Amino acid sequence: MCACTVTCELAAKLVNNPPRENLTTKIDVSVVNSDNYLKVENTTKEEYKQSVYKFSLTVPAEISSFCKYEWWCKLVSVALSMLNPGVLFSETQNSYLEQSVNKPRKKPKDPLFNNTPDGKSLQLYEIVTVKEQIKIEITASPIEINEREFLEILKGLLNIFKKDGDRTLFEGNIVEAINNYINALNGNNKEHFFKFLYIALEKAANADKDRVSDEFDRNVSELTHADKEVISKYRLLNDRVKHSFRNEKDREIYKSFFKTIDIQGLKEIVDTAIKYRIKKHESGNIR
Repeated sequence: MCACTVTCELAAKLVNNPPRENLTTKIDVSVVNSDNYLKVENTTKEEYKQSVYKFSLTVPAEISSFCKYEWWCKLVSVALSMLNPGVLFSETQNSYLEQSVNKPRKKPKDPLFNNTPDGKSLQLYEIVTVKEQIKIEITASPIEINEREFLEILKGLLNIFKKDGDRTLFEGNIVEAINNYINALNGNNKEHFFKFLYIALEKAANADKDRVSDEFDRNVSELTHADKEVISKYRLLNDRVKHSFRNEKDREIYKSFFKTIDIQGLKEIVDTAIKYRIKKHESGNIR
């Protein structure tokens, strides 16, 4: 028996090609392995920079006690994003939807001096900025949402967030990981994605105990099966991000990292780490 229906309008953005002033991304979304709990409708408007979908979830009986939960759409966006490594879903009010770009300012005319009975007066010309529509479109590979996997992740998220009473340290760290993941979803550039995805990784990987440096890299590699050297590179970049630039060379090195960095690779590691911790929480074994 189902108790309620939850509706969320979410924008889909590409992790490695976030929306920009002159860039539109198109992503086709469909549901597979369906028992008709989750339905999706394309609600994208012509002026949008991202694909927008309305997701309607008929809440299954086993999680119907959460029907009045106010964080539904945030956790739905997390569950959907964790199923698709190259895509981030976010609530539309936090997304960069409308597309317009400013043309370069025109050079103003020379000021004109008018003769008046009291002498010369200066007439200034107003500079007008014109907006026009520019559209460069990237069409991504279609993505399929496995309904059963989606519901499994969503149930785990709800069980942690809606726990009655005090949370354990382990649970608190997972909640912080998910909160930072949500912050990442609401961004629109690689630097924002990186900052909050990495914090989410730290919180998930260190849910049971604090680890740093090489011990942290080894633990993340064991949890996610990702290459330890890749994890080390992400950690070292995070160390650079957290500290102020010493000089212009530091700033240029920083910018060059984000031109080539594989944010999708980091997101896959974070997705795996959080899902691993959720399953450990459900089993009661946090090790």
